[in-house]
Amino acid sequence: MVSVACYSMAAIKYKDTLKEKMGLMEAAFGSGFLLGPAVGGIVYELTNYYVPFFGAAGILILFVIILRPQLSPDLDERIPIQTTGKDITYGYLFRHKRLVFAAMSQFFNIFVLTYGQPIYEPRLQDDYNFSVTVVGLCFAIPTAAYIVTGPFFLQILTKKFEYRAVIMLGFFFVCSGALLIGPSDLLGFPSQSRPMMFTGFVLLGVGQSFTVVPVIPEMIDSVDEKEAANDKVSAIFHASGGAGQIFAPLIAGYLYDNYNFNLTMDV
Repeated sequence: MVSVACYSMAAIKYKDTLKEKMGLMEAAFGSGFLLGPAVGGIVYELTNYYVPFFGAAGILILFVIILRPQLSPDLDERIPIQTTGKDITYGYLFRHKRLVFAAMSQFFNIFVLTYGQPIYEPRLQDDYNFSVTVVGLCFAIPTAAYIVTGPFFLQILTKKFEYRAVIMLGFFFVCSGALLIGPSDLLGFPSQSRPMMFTGFVLLGVGQSFTVVPVIPEMIDSVDEKEAANDKVSAIFHASGGAGQIFAPLIAGYLYDNYNFNLTMDV
């Protein structure tokens, strides 16, 4: 709900620079998603189980206080329902192959982000004997790579290549990262390797910076009726990501229970 509301407000307030603003919002979203486990792990290790939850609640309350003055009256403006005489339906939008490609990309973006949640901690604690703090810091490695490489390389790549080409390059890095985090059974890598695993986390973050940020600009560019389609494009974007968030932990948990961590990452 919060993400959809943010998208709608951005569409009203930043009509001329919507793609850039959405790119920043997605970067912030991905950074929070990857950084949360690191911060939570450190706070839990230093305190107890309850403190991270009270801390998160306090941060959210503070955020509301800071944000309130920014909610100016112009955000009450309504986006026109249609601009071309057509009814913008989901069926109409899904006839755009570029939008479908972007929706599938978003599904796998969130799938990859949440795939490791049920399996990284037992792997890192049981097999590598890491503390909760170190486990949290391992979650932070992709975030650091995401933040460092995303703004710099994306500015270069999106000026020279189509968004979907950048997304495919990102998924190549993500795939390589998953094979190293395992390390891969199928490729005959050693069953455990800290250097390979840490390299894989870096590649995962680099790949995520290339796949997450260009999705909304690609969706917006795929239709001519940009203002009229804003709400429905936003719904498709978040529904695709929500589906990835549902299936990823289920599939990863099932494979980890029935096979092993390495094969789970190969899949």
